[in-house]
Amino acid sequence: GGRLDIAAAARLGAGFQTSLPWLPVQGACLYQSFLLLDILACHDLRADWVFAVRTWPFAAHCWVQAGDVVLNDTVDYVSSFEPIMVV
Repeated sequence: GGRLDIAAAARLGAGFQTSLPWLPVQGACLYQSFLLLDILACHDLRADWVFAVRTWPFAAHCWVQAGDVVLNDTVDYVSSFEPIMVV
């Protein structure tokens, strides 16, 4: 559920990014994305959870995106990955 309000999601995403140094797990994209999706849901906002891989060197990554706006990462970094699932 929820509504797609890219501007509101981007504001919450920016606030979330600011709080990252105080999270108990720093580098866990899965954990951070889950938390951000929960925060967005509390504000009746929806976004996509993007799961992606790259082949060389192999890596897996995920992030939250509202429309074309990446909420908890940088476009430069996620552009090196190929999305394999969006939920």
